[in-house]
Amino acid sequence: MKKYSLNTELSSFNTFNLYIITFIIFMCFVYTIYIKYIFGIVMWFLVLTLLYLGAFRKVLKYKSIEFDSENIYFDGKIISLKKIIMIDDGRIYYQENGENKEVIFRYNHFENNIEILREFYRESRYNK
Repeated sequence: MKKYSLNTELSSFNTFNLYIITFIIFMCFVYTIYIKYIFGIVMWFLVLTLLYLGAFRKVLKYKSIEFDSENIYFDGKIISLKKIIMIDDGRIYYQENGENKEVIFRYNHFENNIEILREFYRESRYNK
């Protein structure tokens, strides 16, 4: 079976850009500490805190997901499409060992792979 990927090179490029921007902001923070500019230290600290709370906590949880017409694959796990509860934008909710879990992924909205996964999911639901 052909495997598809939800992660595209564009989404990886966006994550790389986030790392570069964070590095630049961090260097500005270090520079303001070096020149002892109190307002700059507070401002860059707030920017780094907001960046961490808004983006990095989610980016660090992203999983690289591949799928075919019967299963999804991530972190060495194989989850049947029949065990999936719901596919949302950026999240897949599934059932494992009797408890509901979720996996967070990053995808490009211009790619069609999420729609292919949803179609496989609908087909697996109807063919129980």
